[in-house]
Amino acid sequence: MSFRALIIGIESYPQVQDGSIASELPGTLQAAFDFRDWLTQKWNNEGVPAAAQQILFCSSPIQPGGLGASYDAIMDALITLAATGQNATKELYVFFSGHGFSYVRPDGSSDILIASDFVKSTRSGNVCFNLDKVIDWLRMHLGPGRHYYFVDACRTALTSAQIVPGELTLPSNPQTSGEPSTYVLQSTGRGNAAAADNRFPEALLAGLKGKGKAKVWDDAAVDTMMVRYDLLCIFLRETFKPQKIYSTVKGSDFASDGVLAILKPAPTAKCTVKIDGGEDRQAATVNCIGRRNATPIKRQIAGREAEIELKPDRYTITIQMTEPLTTSAQHVELYDDITLTFQLSTAATPSFQDSTDETLSDIIIPQGVTVELQDSLTGTATEFRHSDRTSMPSGRYRATVRDNKNRVIGQKEYEIEGPAAAVINVADWRHSVPHMAIAKFLPQYDGGVDFSEALSGPVTDPDLDIWLAILGGGRILGARGDYSKIERFPLRDFSTETAGSSPTYVLAGFEEPSVDLEVGVSQGDAIVWHAATEPSAMSGIKECYVPTKRGSQLISLRLDGGRSYTIASFASPNRATLITVTLGPNQEFRIGQYLLPMAHLVGELDTTVAIRLEYRNQLLDVEHLARLMRAFRNRRDISKEVSDAELAELLYAKWLDPISTAMAAYELIRRGRMELMDEVVRNMSAFFPDLPDTPALTALRSGKPGDYIGAPLFLDGLRAFADIRNKLPLPEAKLDYNSPWTAWGGATT
Repeated sequence: MSFRALIIGIESYPQVQDGSIASELPGTLQAAFDFRDWLTQKWNNEGVPAAAQQILFCSSPIQPGGLGASYDAIMDALITLAATGQNATKELYVFFSGHGFSYVRPDGSSDILIASDFVKSTRSGNVCFNLDKVIDWLRMHLGPGRHYYFVDACRTALTSAQIVPGELTLPSNPQTSGEPSTYVLQSTGRGNAAAADNRFPEALLAGLKGKGKAKVWDDAAVDTMMVRYDLLCIFLRETFKPQKIYSTVKGSDFASDGVLAILKPAPTAKCTVKIDGGEDRQAATVNCIGRRNATPIKRQIAGREAEIELKPDRYTITIQMTEPLTTSAQHVELYDDITLTFQLSTAATPSFQDSTDETLSDIIIPQGVTVELQDSLTGTATEFRHSDRTSMPSGRYRATVRDNKNRVIGQKEYEIEGPAAAVINVADWRHSVPHMAIAKFLPQYDGGVDFSEALSGPVTDPDLDIWLAILGGGRILGARGDYSKIERFPLRDFSTETAGSSPTYVLAGFEEPSVDLEVGVSQGDAIVWHAATEPSAMSGIKECYVPTKRGSQLISLRLDGGRSYTIASFASPNRATLITVTLGPNQEFRIGQYLLPMAHLVGELDTTVAIRLEYRNQLLDVEHLARLMRAFRNRRDISKEVSDAELAELLYAKWLDPISTAMAAYELIRRGRMELMDEVVRNMSAFFPDLPDTPALTALRSGKPGDYIGAPLFLDGLRAFADIRNKLPLPEAKLDYNSPWTAWGGATT
């Protein structure tokens, strides 16, 4: 496996005519040089052979041995990466320093980077490239590994009134054995300008080299620390306050899995200890006791101060001397050089104080969940299986939450600061408006809510998407009395649907109850908008029922009359299309889709399907599917979420939800497990031939162009068709490459 990089530094935009961007960006070229030097040294230190290193260096002005930074030159570099690195790239680093902007449409925005041949905004959209699509394209073409993106560019908002970016016309030939994890770190938040003082690349390089909180001990190796992606983000966030950096991680790995550099031997830092007051003749001994190494390190103070070389750790520093001090001990996190000052007491009877670093903390854990708290400096980890009250050292901790099958539910950072008590509640949903609207109808215990006896205990996972899927699924799947607790909710009743009907049901949850949600439906004709309503006594919850025809459809969502977003969807006889909607951390739509049989119409389905459904715990299936939908959305490896038997049920028994089965099949393709696809394709073709993803999966399995019958529901399905631009119902340029669905921003029929 090889290690590759695309480094782009654009200091000069020589053709700018309209003054819309600066023609010179001092420091960007040097930042690219510095990143290249760090990367080369890192690979050499880690023993990567020169033959396994590939760096494509694009710049303006062009440098000896490098490439230009025009649109065509950058596209050529991307194509070269794909040609040389397909299924042979362990690590990819992409660094960009230059101009950029955020292209804002009514639905949201896309990050756009500007090549060096930009002339004027009215005609140079064609030399701007969509960062999201570049990431998606490299993900599809390079195969498994880890891809790191470091982008220092503005994200100020521009609209189509100012510039219209062109389409990124890269060839599509994804023949990979798996999919990478992608880490994207940007120097500023969406809608903001990047600082022009080179602070970001300088801080980035400092963090990559192990400065400050970017590093942690590696307990698997002797005298070794590592720079980890999650800690690098923490270091940069604290360095850049109040300006915010932006980070996203997608793939089978978490942020903490991204090891950027190995520091061996572990670095040392200088601790300077000073004594204020008294005379130089004072005799004193400094004692340093660490948490990783409890063996005291002692030094004599000569005069008023002493310098001690120490490995990074949490230390208790004390001084032994004949005269009293106002403070007997100091507790410090030692990452880099530090100076500590002890003060001689002038009081007749001094009061000795020890500023403790211990905090009494409440660790609140729902039943069936375990939490591992890892100290971000020492690397030491403590596991909790039950709610507890314990003493924790001050500092930053990463909480890794696992369910009763040891699957990682999520990770979160906590800051514990003494001496005040701290509360770590890994599944706290009680401050959420839509969560509380649902929970008040249900029994609550063990930190969760009890939707139904059909589930394996109370739901403790706080993911609102899962709660909505269970709630909406229960209304569709359950005949009267099947799910008595869910039946209490003042939501749509599907028991009156007639045979052959194929309704679409949108169930949404928002923290702002006053938001207006509209749902638009198009089935080959003009879009028709419907207002979602708030069910009685369910603040923050919105529902919209639309009687739709069987077949492909486009579903558009719009908040408060302004923000529209369209997804490819599908309706099938005797099933209801359930669409769950929430908002992500950047207020983007987060969507789940399910095609579920209506309880009283199961007999209208294919006999084989009806018989199998009779013996399934369908509500438990929906809970599992919602968890898999979350994993797929974040490009996690869903085989780690389910057992082999559960995966086989999902793949080979298309009885409950063909959308989720298609999702699992795309996941197999992502992971290069094509040998399992034959039976999947046969069953999908037999039972759901009119689902647009069925011919897409057939084509991806055979390697031959697919028969396009409509837009696949999943974005992964588009790779099955040649010249897709002439087939999609909406413009390719408006596709959202951050969504798992085939989705368009700001485009409706």
